[in-house]
Amino acid sequence: MTDPRLTEPRNQRKRQTRDGATKDPMQMAVRDALIGFMAATAQAQAEATKEAQRAGIAHAKASGESYRGRKPATTANSLPPYRTCSARAPTSSRSRRPPT
Repeated sequence: MTDPRLTEPRNQRKRQTRDGATKDPMQMAVRDALIGFMAATAQAQAEATKEAQRAGIAHAKASGESYRGRKPATTANSLPPYRTCSARAPTSSRSRRPPT
C-alpha cells in the first residue's frame, strides 16, 4: 500500500499548523520545556554580554584610557552630501520621480 502523502498533489495535502496550539499533554510539556530552555539560554547570554561589557569598561578606566562608548556609525565628513541633497529635495512626491 502506498503512502497517500506521496500520491496526492502537493496543494491538496493537509496543512500542518505550527502555531503551537495542541491539546496533547506530552506535546504541550515538550513545547513549554523548549520555550523555557530558549528563554533561559537567551537570558544567560544577555547577562554574560553585560558582564563582559562591564569588565571591558572597568579595564579601560583602570588603564587610563577614556571610555567613550560605541564608535559613531557615520563620520562628520559623510554627512554633508546627505544634508545638501535633502535641502534641495522637492516637497512633492511626483517631482521626485526620475525623468523618463
